[in-house]
Amino acid sequence: MSLHRNDLVFVLISVSIHVFGVINAVDVTASVSAAKPQQAPSYVSPGSSAVVSSPVFKPSVDSALSIGLLSSFPEDLEISEYCTGLLRLFGQRYVTYVDCLVPAARPVKVCQDCFTAYYSLVEVFQNISSDQMGPGNVSCRDSILRSDRLMLVFLLYSNLDTIWQKSNCQQCVTKDLKGRSNDTLYFLTLLNQTITCFEKYKQV
Repeated sequence: MSLHRNDLVFVLISVSIHVFGVINAVDVTASVSAAKPQQAPSYVSPGSSAVVSSPVFKPSVDSALSIGLLSSFPEDLEISEYCTGLLRLFGQRYVTYVDCLVPAARPVKVCQDCFTAYYSLVEVFQNISSDQMGPGNVSCRDSILRSDRLMLVFLLYSNLDTIWQKSNCQQCVTKDLKGRSNDTLYFLTLLNQTITCFEKYKQV
């Protein structure tokens, strides 16, 4: 019995060593395979000894960073130099008007200080949205205002025009937006006189 028992223990130990070695070999093989990039499978073309690689797409490392439109869409409208100039001028005057609005927020002096910048913005937008042809019989209304779903130029102008309308500034300036109205000038004169009077006779 003792001999058979020893033989059984020896067999179990041998099997354990063999299994442990197989597991280690599998782990090493898996780690090596993970470290090396997997190559595309290849096959031998029938009737030919040449080995042909499988047509698998292999993106480069930085392919995600280089993705972009190679050309414009066919439906994109070309913008003439005249319209490009108007668009650039609109951007400049838009920035000028916003730069005036922010400091005029407190105390509120939108109508008093920013009517000149607003007039300049309205002037260039009217040129863009006009049906009249510019140099070279070019109209910029469609190419700038209606060439895309967002209609960004129209949206930007509408937002600033809404601020002007809500401020009721049209009651304080002339109709041509080139100066303060007579009522506004009269009110400002009285205001300045009142402030001067208070400053003169205030208690020390």
